Amino acid sequence: ALSPNPSTLQPSASSIDLVETGKVVHGLDDRRDWWQLDGGDDALALNLLENVIAVQTTRDDLEKIEDGGIYKLSAWPIDERHGAQYNMCDGERYLKQPSLGHCSATLVGPDRMITAGHCIVKESGPASCADVAYVFNYHVTGHDSDGNPTFPEITEDDVYYCAGYWTDFDTGGTDIAYVKLDRPVKDRTPATNRHDTAVPTTMGQKLLMIGFPSGLPAKVDAGGRVTNTGAGNGYEWFTGSTDSFGGNSGSGVFAEDGTMIGVLVRGATDYRTDWTRGGGTVVA
Repeated sequence: ALSPNPSTLQPSASSIDLVETGKVVHGLDDRRDWWQLDGGDDALALNLLENVIAVQTTRDDLEKIEDGGIYKLSAWPIDERHGAQYNMCDGERYLKQPSLGHCSATLVGPDRMITAGHCIVKESGPASCADVAYVFNYHVTGHDSDGNPTFPEITEDDVYYCAGYWTDFDTGGTDIAYVKLDRPVKDRTPATNRHDTAVPTTMGQKLLMIGFPSGLPAKVDAGGRVTNTGAGNGYEWFTGSTDSFGGNSGSGVFAEDGTMIGVLVRGATDYRTDWTRGGGTVVA
C-alpha cells in the first residue's frame, strides 16, 4: 500500500494488472471514440471525458497558435499517424489517427493528477518534471470528407504542466504516482475517489476504463470485468479484462457508479507481426 504523503492530496486507488490474462483485446475490441458514445447509456463516460481524463505528453509535442491562445498537438503527417508508426496492416483500427500521447492520467483534485508511477519516472527523470504536460480534450469528434479525424479546440485552459510529483515506484513501491500541476484546473470537477488504503473489487465486476492506447486520442472501454480481485494481496492490485495498450498506462479505471477504483499499470503484448500479410502489424 502507498504510504501517506502529508504535503499532497492522496486519494487512494489500486493498480490494475492485465498480464494474467495474456491478451491485449478480450473478445471484441470494445474501444470507442468520443463521437461513438451515446448520451444516455454513455453519460458517465462522457462526463469523465469532459472533466477528468487527460493525456500525458511533453511540451515539445504541443504547438501553440498565438491567436486566441489555442494549442494543437504537433503536426501529424502521414508518417506520424498510427498506421505508419506501427506499420499496421490494412483493416486494422485507427490507421489515420495520430499517436502523440505517452501515457494517461486522471484529475483527482483541483491541481492533482494520478497516473502510473513508471509514466512519470521515465518521462521526467529523477530531478524534474518540468517538461511533462497534461492535456484535456484530446479526443476525436468525427471525420472530414477524406476520412481524417477531427478534434475539438485545445485552449490554454486545457493544458497544464507538472510542478512536482510523488511516487515510491522508483524505490520498489506501488506503480502509482500523484502529480501536482502548475495551477488549479479550470472548470472541471475531479473524479470521485475511494480514500481507503486500497479498493476491494468483486469477481466479474464491470469496469470502465478511459485512456490513450498507443498514444491515440481518448478511447473508452466499457467491456472489461474483474478477473482477479487481488484479495490475496490486500487489494493492492487486481486484474481485469479491459482492452489496453501501451499509452493506457495511468488510465483511470471506474466502477459503475463513477468511483475511480484503479489505475492501469501493466498489460500484455500489444501487437504482433503477421507474416501472412507481408510482415505488417496487427493487434495481438
